[in-house]
Amino acid sequence: MASPPCVTLGAASIPVLRMRISIVTETWPPEVNGVALTVQSLARGLAALDHEVEVVRPRPEDGGQAAPEFAEQLLPGAALPRYAGLRVGLPAYRHLVRAWSRRRPDALYVATEGPLGHSALRAAGALGLAACTGFHTRFDDFAAHYGFGPLAPLVFAYLRRFHNRAATTLVPTESLAAFLREHGFRDVRPLRRAVDTALFHPQRRDEALRRQWQVADGELAIIHVGRLAAEKNLELAVRAFDAIRSRQPGARLVMVGDGPLRRRSPNGTPGLSSRACVAGAILRATTPRATCSCSRVSPKPSAT
Repeated sequence: MASPPCVTLGAASIPVLRMRISIVTETWPPEVNGVALTVQSLARGLAALDHEVEVVRPRPEDGGQAAPEFAEQLLPGAALPRYAGLRVGLPAYRHLVRAWSRRRPDALYVATEGPLGHSALRAAGALGLAACTGFHTRFDDFAAHYGFGPLAPLVFAYLRRFHNRAATTLVPTESLAAFLREHGFRDVRPLRRAVDTALFHPQRRDEALRRQWQVADGELAIIHVGRLAAEKNLELAVRAFDAIRSRQPGARLVMVGDGPLRRRSPNGTPGLSSRACVAGAILRATTPRATCSCSRVSPKPSAT
């Protein structure tokens, strides 16, 4: 019989007990956004430790993959207003109670705060399931950027009520954990994100791609990978790039991604200098090549 997978803690090797884990999310690849990719990476990491993973998510418009990577519950969803390309799950409390009564998960991770996530927490409470949530996005900031600024305090209050219904809220950084604790969120714990060092490796650096970006030999290429939208605070990235150019005049800013700002402005964001290259959306498989072809600086200006 094969030995169970282990994790290393100091000098000790601790066996991992196999669990049945349900992940509830309202976004999932091929949707391209940070939450979808982060949640998929979490699911893959849990599966690599031999856990049984189920993904509960809205049914995509194309009906879903013919051979999904994980067991799935595909439920009704609807397009998210004013945010093209994303869907939100519809309430599914009764369905989830029935499904999890028949096949009870050992643990539940709720990644998104929409109607489907709310239904999942209600169902977990009714069934006595251990549930934790992930705080990925400051939706109160989204409200301010998309014309609903007066509602931002109400959105934040909803987020607090939502996450406080779970046993634990997982966040990517200690600073975010401290902020949420200060604002009434209970039992907030960091779950740090990781980098696949085999995928994002210096050997993937592509000199031909740097020439395509018109980056001269020995010059800096500053890359920003993400959605080109108001909530991403791209003006800060532009100001940071301008400060870099004051010392490195040959530096070039490469914007990888798409979004409403690119459609409104040819340069992707107002104030972008002539030393910028907007590469647009690229396939996920080519993202490591683009990232590894830049220099060491990669601004992350988003506050959401």
